[in-house]
Amino acid sequence: MQPEGGWRWILGVTALTALAWSPVRDCGWFWDDRGTFLTNAWLLGPDFFSQSLRPHLGHWQPLSWWSLRLDRALWTDLAGVPAPRAHLLSNVLFHAGSAAALTALLLEVLRLRARATSSQTRGAAAAIGALAWALHPARVESVAWATERRDVLATLLALLGLLAWLTWRVSMQPRGAPAQDDDHGRSTPPRPTALLVAVVCFSLSALAKAWVVALPGALLGLEIGLFGVAALRDSLRRSAMWLGLAIPVAVIAALAQHSAGATADGGLGGVARVVGAGHNLLTYLGLTALPLALAPLHPLVPGTALDATHVAGLVGAVAMSVLLVLRAARPTPSPQLLALLGGWIGFVAWLAPVLGLMQSGVQAVAERYLILAHVPLVILAVEPLARWLQQRRVAAIGLTLLVVLAWSGRMLAWQQVWIAGPEALWTAAIAAEPRSVHARVNRAALRLARDAPVGDDLTIALALAPRDATAWKVEAEVLRRAGQPAAALRALRRAAQLAPGDTAVQCNLGAALASQGQPVEAMALLDAAIASRDDPACRLNRAVLLVQTGRRQAATVDVDAALAMLPRDHPEHNRAVGMSRALRR
Repeated sequence: MQPEGGWRWILGVTALTALAWSPVRDCGWFWDDRGTFLTNAWLLGPDFFSQSLRPHLGHWQPLSWWSLRLDRALWTDLAGVPAPRAHLLSNVLFHAGSAAALTALLLEVLRLRARATSSQTRGAAAAIGALAWALHPARVESVAWATERRDVLATLLALLGLLAWLTWRVSMQPRGAPAQDDDHGRSTPPRPTALLVAVVCFSLSALAKAWVVALPGALLGLEIGLFGVAALRDSLRRSAMWLGLAIPVAVIAALAQHSAGATADGGLGGVARVVGAGHNLLTYLGLTALPLALAPLHPLVPGTALDATHVAGLVGAVAMSVLLVLRAARPTPSPQLLALLGGWIGFVAWLAPVLGLMQSGVQAVAERYLILAHVPLVILAVEPLARWLQQRRVAAIGLTLLVVLAWSGRMLAWQQVWIAGPEALWTAAIAAEPRSVHARVNRAALRLARDAPVGDDLTIALALAPRDATAWKVEAEVLRRAGQPAAALRALRRAAQLAPGDTAVQCNLGAALASQGQPVEAMALLDAAIASRDDPACRLNRAVLLVQTGRRQAATVDVDAALAMLPRDHPEHNRAVGMSRALRR
């Protein structure tokens, strides 16, 4: 299937990618890892399979859960590799596999589009393109973050699906047209098996992450960029047939997001969402070319949704799109222009679900969302790269290699920030955007956990967002440690008013009320929190209150229930064991 010598390039890219990403095995837990691993009692429990088929943390990703469970069996149980290193090593392997799949895909594109070049030239161009993608700094968030297993797994399967789709698409010819020839002059018959493989790979990718909702638009971009617009109606029909996969996945993803409250309006109206989407699109384009202001969180900043910068971003995105379409609509558009239009369509399609039109939350932009959005750009840029190599255009080749090296150096530097740990990451987020409320609250919580001075982070956060429940929750803990229990209780009541469905806030408020001698209200809050979400930490808090009110047997039931939910490496496990022993003495 590959040109002679193609496997050497594929293996070389795979090895270089794995080597470049091997340092991330030393990254630790970060942010959502707590919900994914540390407080996730069912991940290693007996009801894992049934639980994995349900949406969790706003995502429906059964295949990703199964791969994380397999990490435990292969890396930890057999090889003795502790978490999170076990999960991160798998992330590196999946990403190296994606680099291999992309190299193979680029080789196939060059067989189709650049047959006049030599096999060595095509191999070098495919390798450079794949490494430019694999070593881009925006990949760090997906590979170095254990929770983002869904990114690297879904991407590998999507790339394998694209490879199969291209094989099938090349074999499809208009009626009466001669079959295409391969490099050796042999005809290429239609390959329905390749289409079946593509369907299977894309479906598995959807089980890992719901990115295939963008598949019809992404494939339309590749149709235009690789095969032109002469048969646009056929291209539209071929792309539309993937709606049968994309629509059900979109419905499931929307329900999963809704179950986690991620589809709430967040105070943004329709106009603000449209304006923000245009601005976010250009932000992603900027992060692609100049990945300098990297951060684990690019937040929605209160009060900026309709400012001049966001409006200018929308105007720029629309103007770029309209200009490309108008130029491509001319009678004889150049192949280079069609490639540019196709790459832009694919780029926008992969990002469309996360531009802010259909989801909200604390972030406007996330670097990890570029992992598939960059693929159409690389696919449609590899042909000119191969021609530059064949023609030995030193300036163009030198500039390309300089960009790849610059991206690689920035990627290695950004890796080190992730390895340094959560506080360094939140500090980077604040440096990129000082108005990031979420980053300031999380940095304050981390400093509080190690008894370090919190600084002015909470003061700034509450000034920027006085209705942020998490900020009030952390403020309550600061006040409690400062010996101000009454003020801490008021802060927790404020957090509970702002986030009535937050079980963690309810549990904290219940524990605070119990310590202030208000057992009736405390018990009501703890009962309601556990009824809403049976959390082991909340059960332990209720057990303490039950002991204080003389109900040791009920407390024992709560502690036993918590122990049944807690794996041995859970941070609350030792506390539960100690309470169980004390109750039975």
